[in-house]
Amino acid sequence: MTVIDTSAFCKFLLKEPEWEKILELITSDSDLYGVGMLITESVNVIWKHAIKPNASEELGLTMYSIMEKLFSANVVTIEPDIKYIRDALQIGVKYRIPVYDSLFLAQSQHHKTTLVTCDAKQAAIAKKLHIPVEMM
Repeated sequence: MTVIDTSAFCKFLLKEPEWEKILELITSDSDLYGVGMLITESVNVIWKHAIKPNASEELGLTMYSIMEKLFSANVVTIEPDIKYIRDALQIGVKYRIPVYDSLFLAQSQHHKTTLVTCDAKQAAIAKKLHIPVEMM
């Protein structure tokens, strides 16, 4: 099992540099997990991308469809935020990071599993919490 945060998931969706590293994790038999916030934050990233000049609603909807298929096929298993919200609040207060970031840390900590992220600050806090981390 591996927890993927929004920064890593959106790197894949937007095909940002080195997105192929994340593609290697996304397989039909992958054991990727995320919290509900992953969906909301990812859709917001898609929206930001779709409203840029020279972008289109069609491109945004295409990215959304890809995301939706991954969640529907349980390629990424989504757990409810509420399951980790208390621990996320404690992590957020202690390390002065938003709860929407600390949710992924709390989920990784709960499952004693690796966090996949592209966020250096997130990775540094994961290490302080003794959470295995894979920077993408």
